[in-house]
Formats: sequence, structure tokens, C-alpha cells
Amino acid sequence: PGNFTIRSLFEDHEGNIWIGSDVLYRWNRRSGELRSFESKSGNLDELGSTATWSIIQDHRGDLWFGTYRGLYRYHPADGVQRHFQFVSGNSSGLQEECIYGVFEDREGTIWAVSERYLHRLDDPRRGIFRAYRFGENPPTNEPMSPSLYQDTDGDLWFATNQGLFRFQPAAEAFTSFHNDPGDASSLSHNMIRAITPDPQQPERYLWIGTAGGGLNRLDRETLTFEHFTTKDGLPNNVVYAV
Repeated sequence: PGNFTIRSLFEDHEGNIWIGSDVLYRWNRRSGELRSFESKSGNLDELGSTATWSIIQDHRGDLWFGTYRGLYRYHPADGVQRHFQFVSGNSSGLQEECIYGVFEDREGTIWAVSERYLHRLDDPRRGIFRAYRFGENPPTNEPMSPSLYQDTDGDLWFATNQGLFRFQPAAEAFTSFHNDPGDASSLSHNMIRAITPDPQQPERYLWIGTAGGGLNRLDRETLTFEHFTTKDGLPNNVVYAV
């Protein structure tokens, strides 16, 4: 396909590799075929006709794509697709056009993240969403779509370019965490690149990779951060994955 920016990369249940760029590609590793989903008709509503930021596969086997033009669901067996898109004035739909992150929680509910909103898909058949704004001071630029995590309490955590956000579904409330230069136990850097649970104590600790502040360990009991940087042996203070 030439030179292009890869925004998302995903392996489905069949071992196919999906590549999200300005065009969507699927690489069949068995046959070696690389298929482009670019619309031959120029239909901008078709899957693959726009940049793809996030790809997941749900427990039913359907693939979900967060794109510049909304959210797509794709059924691999027959190729049937559904486009959920932003419509101005529709309070029960997507509240913004560009979807940067998609996530399926443990109950099988699909969540979609845009610039200022978290959307919960309440009725896939009718395309009904419930939207939650990221507090009074939402991120004003793109969240890092791969970094969404549901902790052992059911809370959702989001990595953004302006801090770490937690959403508590039971309370329908957000909490944000930011760097405070006067607080040594605060987040070390606001640009977050990765979130992962501690393998030994997932119920207590989360590891946070930042774009300049090294690695952070969040204690969920005290909501304080411990920092690990090049001074502690990291090769670089930019941590893309944990």
C-alpha cells in the first residue's frame, strides 16, 4: 500500500490482521492477501472510506471500528456492516463525528470515545447511545484510542493527551488526574500512552505509560502515583506500551 500512517492494528479471532490508516486493510496471513476496504464507488458511508483510529472484536465475533466518520460494526461472516454516525440535534445518537476509541466491557456493552464524550451503546438495533461529557474540562484533543481499560471494580480508565480519566458507571461520574508540579505524588505527565493492570495486584495498581514522564504506578486505594524514569533505569521517558 505504500507509505501511510498506521493508526490502529488488530488481530481478529481468525488470525487476520486489520490495519487502520487513511484506508482500512485486512491482511490474511494464511493466503498472504491484503485487501483494501476503500470504497470503489466513492461512497463515504462505507467502511474503510475514512481514517480508522480503533478496532476491536466483540464476544459475538463482530468487528467495531472507530473512525473519523463515526462508528462501524462489521459482521465478518457475510460482510454486513452498520454505520452509526453523528447527526446534529439527535440527543440519543453519537454526539461527535470522530470516534477515537472503542471498547467492550465485561457485560458485553460497547463504549465509544470521541473528543469530548464517552458514549454507551444502549440499543444496537436502534442505534441508541447514552453520552457522558468528560466533565467540565474535557480533553480538547484526541484521546489515545488503544488505552482504555476496565478495572476490577468495573470502572473505565481512559488515556488522553490531557491527563488520565476514570468513569464510574454506577455513579455516572468522571474523575480526572493531572500533573501538579507542586505534588510529587501526582501524575508525572499529562500525555498518556498506555494503561495496564499490575500482574500481581490488579485490584490495587495500574501502570501508566506517559509521553515524557516515564512510567507511573497508580495506587487505586490512595489515588497517588509513583514515578519511574530514566533516573531509575528506563531507557527513555516516553513509554508507548506496558
